[in-house]
Amino acid sequence: MSYEPYHRKYRPKAFKDVVGQDPVATTLRNALKEDRVANAFLFAGSRGVGKTSMARILAKALNCSNVEDGEPCGTCDTCESIARGEDMDVIEVDGASNRGIDEIRTIRDNVAYAPANARYKVYIIDEVHMLTTQAFNALLKTLEEPPPHVRFVFATTEAHAVLETIVSRCQRFEFRRISLDDIVGRLSWVAEQEGLSVEEDVLREIAVRSEGGLRDSLSLLDQLVSFAGSGAGLDDLDRVLGRIDSQVLEDIIEPASRGDAGGVMDGLTTAFECGRDAEEILSQITELFREAMVRDACNLPGGGDGRRSGLISIIREHFEIDRLLLALRLCLNARREIKLAGQGRLQLELSFLKIARSTDLLPVREILARLDEEAEPSGERVLAPRKSRAQRVSSPSPPASPPPSTLKDEEPPSAPPPSTLKDEEPPSAPPQRTGPPPIDVVRAEWTKVVDVVRQQKPRAASLVRDAVPESMDGTILSLRLPAGADFKQKQLEGSLKDTVEAAIIAVFGMRLQTAYVVPTAEQENKRPRQTKIYEDPGVRRILDSFGGEVVNIDDPDL
Repeated sequence: MSYEPYHRKYRPKAFKDVVGQDPVATTLRNALKEDRVANAFLFAGSRGVGKTSMARILAKALNCSNVEDGEPCGTCDTCESIARGEDMDVIEVDGASNRGIDEIRTIRDNVAYAPANARYKVYIIDEVHMLTTQAFNALLKTLEEPPPHVRFVFATTEAHAVLETIVSRCQRFEFRRISLDDIVGRLSWVAEQEGLSVEEDVLREIAVRSEGGLRDSLSLLDQLVSFAGSGAGLDDLDRVLGRIDSQVLEDIIEPASRGDAGGVMDGLTTAFECGRDAEEILSQITELFREAMVRDACNLPGGGDGRRSGLISIIREHFEIDRLLLALRLCLNARREIKLAGQGRLQLELSFLKIARSTDLLPVREILARLDEEAEPSGERVLAPRKSRAQRVSSPSPPASPPPSTLKDEEPPSAPPPSTLKDEEPPSAPPQRTGPPPIDVVRAEWTKVVDVVRQQKPRAASLVRDAVPESMDGTILSLRLPAGADFKQKQLEGSLKDTVEAAIIAVFGMRLQTAYVVPTAEQENKRPRQTKIYEDPGVRRILDSFGGEVVNIDDPDL
């Protein structure tokens, strides 16, 4: 008997044999038992997850004379001929190579003929998304009202590329990627059937490599056995996959983690001298960084139990999460640049030198903390801060100095009371007022209210910044929002109302009730341009920070 590859030899022959697609198998089996089989089906999913195998099993179940509980017997002449692909009534069409309107017209003309031997004539069109729009249109009428003896099964890896008019005429089934445990279980069963002594770690690595496709995993197991025999190990799998030796990768990652630029260059040179290309090195190190990121995010210990657990442990030991995210982003950027601009080796060296230099980077929070520490009183003379515009507006002008006394015996003025000493600490609590502040003061100090809100709810700061203090009626502060900001008004009057009023208390020392007004577009256009400029949040912040004032407004339309 001639050799048969594993993915063909162990292809499912009944619904119960299909791995990882129980919802689809159960639905089809029940439809067959209740004689509720649709005219057309669309099987969508990634490669190697069982779409074509399920279509053949469905064709068997439709035509098998010994169907039991929705399952084909698999032993009758019809089942065996369909399994071999020799049945005249089950027509498999490759949509990639038969995508034109002429091929579809042939199918449309032949559906009128009754099946030669079976009960149903079944058309299985694989990669149906490859059909042209004209071919799809030629199929529409036949697909909607086919003869009673015809069934269509479409399989595709790109369901979004299938015309909606075709999808609406089919029952659509989503084939998910097969889980890691299901693939390992199936590989273990195949290894047992073949008398292989492959360890479970090897099978798990194969399953991870196949990315949810059982066909790919069976093909890889077949290749591994051909290379190393029935007792293949992890080292053999690395050779088959073309993986870079772990020591070579460690010689790149370890110096990069320490910030050793020379060590990084030596490690990359060694990898290139081993015959590896830049994309291969980048892909495998990116995979390690990703695994370390996932384990860190999920708070999992160490580097796991996989083949590269030692490398992942090194990464987690030396890379904080922020630095790890930066390294991943640099790797992804390097991959994109290699595809766009070439120069793979140069791009790789640039990226890993940046990763090595990232040891000098500090989180923004740490930088701010250090600045706060340096700003503590240290005995050095510090310039007093400039008064804000509000302080200049609200504080009265100092009285004129009296003329110097001409009396010789006049006593000098007494020392100021202790409460007015220059070095006294300012009170930490906001000043208590006997009445509401003037509207000019509120406008000038509004940026401080925005800053207080930002500390409590950063995302709400932009909403408060857009609110312009317009008038004061007792303790009711009227705030104008931009035209059309009805949604912002609902937020500020709803969940953010207490936050804003608490910030007002922190700045002005008293509670002010807020009321928001949203002008119409016509009202907004009638307002003077100079007033709009003065009320702009950015202009107000500049004036408050630097103590300036607007002296001229250039109109570009003049």
